[in-house]
Amino acid sequence: AVFDSEEALWAYRAELERRLDEALTERPPCDWREIFRDGFVPSFHLYHHGLCNRSLREKFAQLFLEGFPREKPQPQRRARIRVGFLVTEGHQGGFLRGLGRVMERLDRQRFEIVGLVSAGIRVTCQKVVAAGDIRWIGFPHEIQSAFDIIRQADCDIIFHWQAGTDTVDYFLPFLPLAPVQCIGFGQHGTTGIKSIDYFVSTRLFERGEEAQEDYTEKLVQFSGLTTWQPRPQIPLGVSRKEWGLPEEGTIYFCPHRPSKFHPAFDRLLKGVLEEHREGYLVVLEGHRPLTTAQLQARLERTLGREFCRRVIWLPSQSVGDYYLLLSAADVVLDSPAYSGSLTGFDALGLGIPVVTFPGRFMVQRYMQGFYRLLGIEELIATSGEEYIGLAVRLGRERDFHQAMRKKILERAEVLFEQDGVIREYEDLFTQLAEYSR
Repeated sequence: AVFDSEEALWAYRAELERRLDEALTERPPCDWREIFRDGFVPSFHLYHHGLCNRSLREKFAQLFLEGFPREKPQPQRRARIRVGFLVTEGHQGGFLRGLGRVMERLDRQRFEIVGLVSAGIRVTCQKVVAAGDIRWIGFPHEIQSAFDIIRQADCDIIFHWQAGTDTVDYFLPFLPLAPVQCIGFGQHGTTGIKSIDYFVSTRLFERGEEAQEDYTEKLVQFSGLTTWQPRPQIPLGVSRKEWGLPEEGTIYFCPHRPSKFHPAFDRLLKGVLEEHREGYLVVLEGHRPLTTAQLQARLERTLGREFCRRVIWLPSQSVGDYYLLLSAADVVLDSPAYSGSLTGFDALGLGIPVVTFPGRFMVQRYMQGFYRLLGIEELIATSGEEYIGLAVRLGRERDFHQAMRKKILERAEVLFEQDGVIREYEDLFTQLAEYSR
């Protein structure tokens, strides 16, 4: 999850690809009914590397593909299109936040909605998504029974939240669950799984038509956002003191998991601390002490002990405390290899300026997309030097910081509670159902 250097990261990927190639020459037999016990998934941390993952993820999928049945169910002729939204236990937070209102608000004259969820979260999901006409179906953490239950739901389209955060949500899409299978915002790049037909993204995050080369799925690009996000409420009376933060100086916040700290990010962080001697960097510890310790050791080496004295480590926070801490920050520093998605919504909803340095891939371009939707280009850096300069300017120049904060707060409403998201899903699902018949 955390690499000592860029060279170590590249070496890891090269060795991974070599071993995948070796495994593919042997192609060991697999029984799809036991795969959730025996199988392994591509590391989610591949998305943190700032590189194209299509080849690696395709090779992972090729290891298992031949062991799965392939015949898709036949599309049904009925009055309404039946759309299933699928998520497994442990990953329902982002799913409910981003797609819950989509499920509620899809036109019931045209669509039937089915919630396909792990049995342990069915009641929670049913409570959060208020629409009483959604049919919630729970499935076990056992792939053959889950397959049978999901196929019996007889959906025309299944929209997966993620594929690869656990063995069940990775391997379920290998099965012919419905005539059409899609995935989108919860997945930060291609799955490599040929039985997922479409990847739903947006022109805000992609680099145009050429982005198709990064995906095994057919890339669909909405004109706007792909999730319906509630706007966070700005907490009142937030004090630095309760966090043990310095009362003077600028708080630069990196609200990213340790695995999102690409080695190349260190140069930018050092540049900010070097240029702004009154700046402090706040970093959250991860849930795994070893990973946190690895990152701390690397930063001590790359930043140096002097600058590390101005790095403040805080424990991971509950949702409520996270919003309070975010509100206490002056500037959020976006990770160039893995841009903030939900973090971006949160920071901009609270009016916290974010400095971003977008790359080539969707996962590196979330914040750029948000800013372009807001009509704010001033905080999008085109080089590492510009990134450092923008961060330091926000930290030092109060007038510039206040102007950016005011502009963000005035325009942020376009990021939240936008029913245009619903209309784009309605058009997409209608087209996909027609294509499959």
